Amino acid sequence: MRLRPGVSCGHHLHDRREEIYYIIEGAAWMHVNGEEFAVNAGDLITRPIGTYHSIGVDDAAWDSMAFLVVEMSPGPGSGPVGVPEHFALNERETDALGYWGHEGDDLVVASVDLSRHLSGAWGTFTQVEVPPQTTIGSHRPRPHTAQLLLTTSGPAEVLLGDEWHKWGPGLAVGAVSPVTVRNPSDDEPLRLVTLAVRY
Repeated sequence: MRLRPGVSCGHHLHDRREEIYYIIEGAAWMHVNGEEFAVNAGDLITRPIGTYHSIGVDDAAWDSMAFLVVEMSPGPGSGPVGVPEHFALNERETDALGYWGHEGDDLVVASVDLSRHLSGAWGTFTQVEVPPQTTIGSHRPRPHTAQLLLTTSGPAEVLLGDEWHKWGPGLAVGAVSPVTVRNPSDDEPLRLVTLAVRY
């Protein structure tokens, strides 16, 4: 979803579904249960059931703001309802030795285990920066887990089955089988996010 300057998603209540917001680019403000705060690219916000919230971009902003929204119904036997959380993933980044079978420490990774903050079948949300000419994978999601992969900037090539596909910003794939991602660029980093969900 993309919001232009002066546009907002009105104040509303989620009483049946939980959701997450991930800010892909730009900046905005959020109101959550009466509190207002700024959000920026790289921020992840959780919205448990019972949360009143809105998000919008200032009239005076120079650029629009793009964000990913994922909703989930908790389902029977779900855990307790959580509280809204705001994670600045850019401040949680670490070099990641061994992420998705990549043996070097040249990836920059930040993760949040959403199962600790929401009651549904959420898994881990991860923000990754893949350097030029680097491959991660092959990665197989855990049993009874599907994985969403979204490229947010830079070029990518994704191996699904035995076929490579060119991928660019804004393209997503949901996978339950092994997936490999490579950055074919000589000089541009690839940024992507992944979200695991249980089924």
